[in-house]
Amino acid sequence: MTTNKDTVLESWTIARLLDWTQGYFLKNGIESARIDAELLLSNVVKCKRMELSLNAFEVVSRSDLKHFKIMIERRKNKEPIAYILGNSEFMGLNFFVTKETLIPRSETEILVELAAEEIKNNNLQTAIDMCTGSGNIAVSLAKLTNLKTIYACDISKEALLVANKNAANHEVLGKVVTRSGNLFNALEFEQIKKKVDVVISNPPYISQEEFSALAPELLFEPKNALLAGEDATIYYRRIFSDAREYLCTNGLIIFELSATKSKEIVALADDYGYKKIKVINDYAGLERVFIGRLNG
Repeated sequence: MTTNKDTVLESWTIARLLDWTQGYFLKNGIESARIDAELLLSNVVKCKRMELSLNAFEVVSRSDLKHFKIMIERRKNKEPIAYILGNSEFMGLNFFVTKETLIPRSETEILVELAAEEIKNNNLQTAIDMCTGSGNIAVSLAKLTNLKTIYACDISKEALLVANKNAANHEVLGKVVTRSGNLFNALEFEQIKKKVDVVISNPPYISQEEFSALAPELLFEPKNALLAGEDATIYYRRIFSDAREYLCTNGLIIFELSATKSKEIVALADDYGYKKIKVINDYAGLERVFIGRLNG
């Protein structure tokens, strides 16, 4: 015999649950309400997002409802979807992420695309990914190019565990070598000075003033991977300076830019001896990627 409680439970079909969650998210200021509801529910019921409409009248189980409720409360509190699900897509690949790593962003794909083009066109063999985080840049380049070795460096040992897992998941552990340390200190025992073809980095570049105005979702991400401090160019300065010890003649350096500091960064690059400088805009028209050559 079906109880009243069971009847109420059975009324939570996929379609009804999506509609309710969308409304709940909108009331709580989640702009991507429908997409977020679909991403969370498809994860819970173990199907692709596009398959939800095909199963619209399927009843969601009690255990799945319980799990889903926890997830929507986390999202209501502005926790990013990627941390709730534990993964994020980047360059068409799925990356494991935790709160110890930045969430890979679509604008960083431009950096990877340009770096991959330079690596392939010039048959480059050795690279450094400084401030690697989840390893999304290093792993993507290892998949896309014929690089022999890419050193993925980060000060956070927890982040490097994530990068190692992603390298293993994408079967590029033979190419991606993780090293822990403060910027180039991570490589002090490697015999690669003046032998590196390209240094790539998406460093912390948010100033203290900018940090205080960030969206609530960004405050869930590791502060040390976002915040540069009072001087938003400090990491660019340090990498420009120290990379000169590792780059070969005409070695390439590629950065993701702080769009608000691009002119300053270009001037710094010139001061540190980098030439043939190019700045590339992202799809929103913001100056996003810096490319330069040492002694070019």
